[in-house]
Amino acid sequence: MIELLSYQALLTIHLTSFTSNVVCVLLADTYGLLWMLGKRHTLNTPVIRWLHWGVWIGLAVSIVSGVALFTEASSYLLSQPAFLVKVGFVCVLFVNSFVISHHLRGAAHDSWQNLTARTKRNMLISAGVSFMSWVAVIALATQLGL
Repeated sequence: MIELLSYQALLTIHLTSFTSNVVCVLLADTYGLLWMLGKRHTLNTPVIRWLHWGVWIGLAVSIVSGVALFTEASSYLLSQPAFLVKVGFVCVLFVNSFVISHHLRGAAHDSWQNLTARTKRNMLISAGVSFMSWVAVIALATQLGL
């Protein structure tokens, strides 16, 4: 892939997909917060599907472009603890996206107030994991010096 795209082009793709990902996450989180506050009875299925697919696509492009970028600087990156921890958080985001997918079904059919305490707790934990992981990925990426 490096032969087809320059390092700078790959980096631009990586950062653009990551930025679009963050925008989709912020929109989805705002939409979900409105639901939790009772401003929306349920979440609109096409909207949440679109936002969730936006995050999935952005995450996939970020991972593929990240792997391509990694091939150019693997020895340096593997020596950086920040990179290894960042990859760990990206894996957490990937796994958590499946958990969020599961929760979206309930949000499209029920109000926040009608959910069980256990379901609410699980949704809040998943949201917290997502938020902390995105912040960590951003913070760690700035420490890599690339």
